[in-house]
Amino acid sequence: MRTITFFIFSALFLFSGAYAATLTSISSGNWSSATTWGATPPGTADDVIIATGHTITMDGAPGNCNSLTINGVADWISPTTTNVGAGGITISQTGTISGSAAGILTSQGGLIINATVSTSPVKIILQTTPNQTISGTGSLPNLDIATGVAANNIGTLIVLSALGGSGTFINSANAVLKIGGTCTITALDATANPNTVEYNGIGAQSVKPTTYHNLNINKSSETASFGGNTVINNNFNIISGISDIGAVDISVSVSTNISGILQFSSVTGIKTFNNIIINNGGKLETFTYTVPITINGNLENNGIFSSSNASYSLTGTDKTISGISGFSFNSSSANITGSYTNNTKFNIDNLLISNSLTNNDTCSVFSSLSGTGTLTQGNNSALFIGVPGSFSLTTLNAFATGNTVIYNGNSIQAIKPLTYYNLMIANTGGMTADFSGTTTVSNDFFISNGSIAGISNYDLNVNNNNTISGTFNITEASGIKTFNNITVNTSGKWNVSVASPVTINGNIQNDGIFTAGFGEYTLTGSSKFIDGSAGLPVPYLTINGTYTNNTNIDVDSVLTGAGTLTQNPNANLFIGKVLSINNLIASANPNTVIYDGNGSQLVKAFTYNNLEINIGAGYEATLEGTITINKDL
Repeated sequence: MRTITFFIFSALFLFSGAYAATLTSISSGNWSSATTWGATPPGTADDVIIATGHTITMDGAPGNCNSLTINGVADWISPTTTNVGAGGITISQTGTISGSAAGILTSQGGLIINATVSTSPVKIILQTTPNQTISGTGSLPNLDIATGVAANNIGTLIVLSALGGSGTFINSANAVLKIGGTCTITALDATANPNTVEYNGIGAQSVKPTTYHNLNINKSSETASFGGNTVINNNFNIISGISDIGAVDISVSVSTNISGILQFSSVTGIKTFNNIIINNGGKLETFTYTVPITINGNLENNGIFSSSNASYSLTGTDKTISGISGFSFNSSSANITGSYTNNTKFNIDNLLISNSLTNNDTCSVFSSLSGTGTLTQGNNSALFIGVPGSFSLTTLNAFATGNTVIYNGNSIQAIKPLTYYNLMIANTGGMTADFSGTTTVSNDFFISNGSIAGISNYDLNVNNNNTISGTFNITEASGIKTFNNITVNTSGKWNVSVASPVTINGNIQNDGIFTAGFGEYTLTGSSKFIDGSAGLPVPYLTINGTYTNNTNIDVDSVLTGAGTLTQNPNANLFIGKVLSINNLIASANPNTVIYDGNGSQLVKAFTYNNLEINIGAGYEATLEGTITINKDL
């Protein structure tokens, strides 16, 4: 009887040990205590549930189970190991892992995590089974993927401290992996379309060199440094913190969105981007490194662009440069091998255009403007050229309505011969901007205060206003000089040193210094005026249009022409030699015509208000015919 009883008991014991039970905690307690479960402690085949509200002290040496569901607390007070089989680990929204000891929790059946596990040093290791799945939305401090294991994340996983192991972590389509500490795992596969990997730790981090689909840098402090060559197939988002690109290659296929700081700290490595967008509060900085950067897409800056000495290649087709903050490439260079349109303020030291750039806003070039391509000025745009000497860019189109080209160098400059809409000379340091060939200004020509422009034996045609606040020099007699309205302001100087013929189709206003030279001035405008506090001194004046004099005209030699000159009240006309104009209307009260030559003169038969004869001693003034003087002789 005893023998039979023992046999039955033994058989029942063996049967119960092999049976896969579901064990749910009935109270807080030790993993190894039967009272915690109301039965024997968990075994290898058991599915274990830590119930909500219970704290289980993980004291197994090691603990074993088929699956582990944590709805309460799994607490490690010593560095013990719990091994979970093919059923895997589930940490629910009410569950967590705690404890001060560096325990280990392994799984052969993957991980489902929907909890925020943040403080425990416990490490979860996925091992043995080659292919495992990580799902849910949650965080844990430490995760290792063992040799030969590929863990496939299909949810949102935050690894707060360390992602390691010699296996492979796969971030699948629509999955999110956030790394808060180190990432030393042997293989990180983040190529699925779409998926996102984010580095968001508080301290310094090293970005694992691999291929990403979307890569985010989202740090409240310190720097995320790229540890090796990196490829980003979609978007690179610097949400906050510093992203440092050192001596590595980086390639971004779609957009780089900068709300934090993107900095370059080495000239070594190939940096290739598509679109770059600097948001409000964002910054791109190259320090003083001569780093080469290739951009295949659009450039937009609404934050801070701080680039010194870098070398940019813009290769995109039909791309834009834009943003409310503009771009200042201090001591930098850009080679535009693609086709770009600038819609913002664009300042650069060296600009090489191998294809095309259309400027719709303000572009400033300081040191060199070169290339076999074309720079086209859009309507109402501005181009500042500070380049010393002549620039070698093959084609500059500057005829669009409202656009202005400004030469503003601090050394001698050559004005490129072409058709401008508006042309301004705003150079400094007493240097001259010289016309270097036949030039047409279809609207206005400005010379700013303190600036100097010069023309020698070339043709110059200004179709609207010629406003001189600086100095305009004509130094050779050959070449056709044609102007419309001429205004010499109080600080301005019109300076002709030769017998250059000048044609004027508009008004003349002189409040500065007008040195006419020895050539003939031909006035062809209709219903125009001559005005200004400083008068108009000219050697030879031919009026073929209709002009009204509101100031002092001093013709040193000959006043002639088929047109009409009308003297307004208080105007004075000085005739140095010959008055042979067809029509002189000098009856306004008061005005004065003065013959003041140093030789005999013929007094033209007109009606005068005041007539004054003031010729040199020993010479005669002969009346041409009937003369009427309304007031004084």
